[in-house]
Amino acid sequence: MFKTNDENIRDILAKVASGNIQLPEFQRGWVWNDDSIQDLLTSIISSFPIGAVISLERGGDVSFKNRPLQGVRLRAPIRLPDSWLLDGQQRLTSMYQSLGCQDPVLTKEKSRDATRFYYVDIPAALKKRPGQSNPVISVPEEKMIFADLGRVIRLDLSTRSLEFENHMIPTGLLLNFNDYQYEYIEHWSGRDDYPYGQPIELVKLFYNEIIEPLTRYQIPVIQLNKNVPRQAVCAVFEKVNTGGVKLNVFELLTAMLAADEFDLRSDWDKRREAMHEYDVLKAVSNDRFLQALCLAVTLHRARRQRSCSTNPEAPLEGVGCQRRDILSLSTEDYSKWAPETQKGFVWAAEFLADLHVFTARDLPYAAQVVSLAALFVEMGDELNDQNTRNLLKQWFWSGVFGEDYGSSPATRIAQDVLHVPSYLRSGRRPEMLDLANFEPQRLVSLRTRQSAAYKGLHALLLSQGIVDWRSGSSINVATCFGRNVDIHHIFPKAWCEQHSKAKFNVKIPPRIYNSAINKAPLSANTNQMIGSKPPSRYLESLRKQNQEINHAVQLCLSDVESLEADDFAGFFVQRGVALTKLIFTAMGKGEPPTDCKQTFGNVLSQENLAFESDEYDDSIPDEPDIILTVD
Repeated sequence: MFKTNDENIRDILAKVASGNIQLPEFQRGWVWNDDSIQDLLTSIISSFPIGAVISLERGGDVSFKNRPLQGVRLRAPIRLPDSWLLDGQQRLTSMYQSLGCQDPVLTKEKSRDATRFYYVDIPAALKKRPGQSNPVISVPEEKMIFADLGRVIRLDLSTRSLEFENHMIPTGLLLNFNDYQYEYIEHWSGRDDYPYGQPIELVKLFYNEIIEPLTRYQIPVIQLNKNVPRQAVCAVFEKVNTGGVKLNVFELLTAMLAADEFDLRSDWDKRREAMHEYDVLKAVSNDRFLQALCLAVTLHRARRQRSCSTNPEAPLEGVGCQRRDILSLSTEDYSKWAPETQKGFVWAAEFLADLHVFTARDLPYAAQVVSLAALFVEMGDELNDQNTRNLLKQWFWSGVFGEDYGSSPATRIAQDVLHVPSYLRSGRRPEMLDLANFEPQRLVSLRTRQSAAYKGLHALLLSQGIVDWRSGSSINVATCFGRNVDIHHIFPKAWCEQHSKAKFNVKIPPRIYNSAINKAPLSANTNQMIGSKPPSRYLESLRKQNQEINHAVQLCLSDVESLEADDFAGFFVQRGVALTKLIFTAMGKGEPPTDCKQTFGNVLSQENLAFESDEYDDSIPDEPDIILTVD
């Protein structure tokens, strides 16, 4: 599968210069900074190891569009390489530009491109110049270093004569030392101000200690055999590509399809622009798009293989969207299925709007959009039947509140495409829906919109037709008109931290008042009006502007009486039960557990907030007998 050889530095640089070694097109540009290049050159002239490079022999299953390393000039048309460089781009590029040619070296300085020349300080390399620790120095392209705000030239290497005067050799001449050494000796001959004895003696010492070891310097090269599978090649590349930004599967596939002269990136850019007309689809990255397309391709392949088998009822095999599945896609696969996949995502955006999920920010799981798009490619117009859509909504909410896409989403997506269609067509719930579970106490730990279940609860509340507490207008309408709707506290944070202690001789802790139970979608204006006032006071103010405030509060599944009494405990238990019922109904699970009310009472008790009720009642009482006391 691979072989390891030590190759001479001259031979490697010659292969780079001739184009025998080139880069796959997907390799990002050269990114090393000045310090890194100086450290590399110092290691090389000190005969220290710089690590192995990895290449791939051309001619096997994997084919890339190629390009030469930065700074290499090849005549058009650019020849095909003998091997592609998978790891070592920064090192070989730095070596070629600084040791293999006379041009200035392209590098990075504070995130911008810069060009510099590199020199070896001959006395410093031989430890004859006191105080000079690093024998490699770099200078700007004009070959001068200034001091005192540019008023004084500290070092001038702008001519060959000045290089000799400062005993500096350009690194590009280290492997072609003859001409330099003769000119250096000639420059200093007959002068009595030479500081290091005789010029010829210094040159001989430099040759023996630096140049001769450099010409024998060996670099380990690991070459992958051309028959290595493409998945293995990409796995190797991803593991060793630590110098730059990690490539995703889209970029790897882009490189492979480029060998067929197909520009995957341009095609994706056009599709992305069209899809982003729907804000929620801004969550669909290029690799997510490939996942949905790959599911369609592998499902089609699996059906074709099963039709050729002796058992046409056998389970479908090989359906998936893992990285290895995506990397097996061909240009033909992509071209055939990309238009339908795009339609699937657009349909998914419209379906999500029906669930009151309008933006990428509020989307619980991006992976579920992949499933929706793939299901549309599989079922098409069948998904527009009302009964089918109702079942699909139960599947969606089961995934959100069961929090099933947090780990191994690719595996779950493949299971969706295999099992959800039969559920939608027959109505028989698959096991994965029954296994999806939501514990009522989870509402207490839902505190930020980073959680998928938190976002899902927000969307479910929107589906209740909630209105803004101050204006009475639909929250959806308020959102469209830029009223800055967000999720805010019902019992204000400041009141829970301060005034609650004065009223009840106990402070409500953050884990309780920051939970989803104490939050609702409110406009910025409404939230400003609420401020830090207790509910009894802000409801009085809001009622002056919205006579339907009681109805608005009830649409958010909150008990008006508890709010008017500033009864946090009664509100907390009642709303926890109501939100749990809402979630269970959405998941198609019927009624929540009978001890649901006691669950939230126990949460309060754990924080020394006692919930007392003479009679268990799941409904919202007309006159709640819930009080807040100290244990």
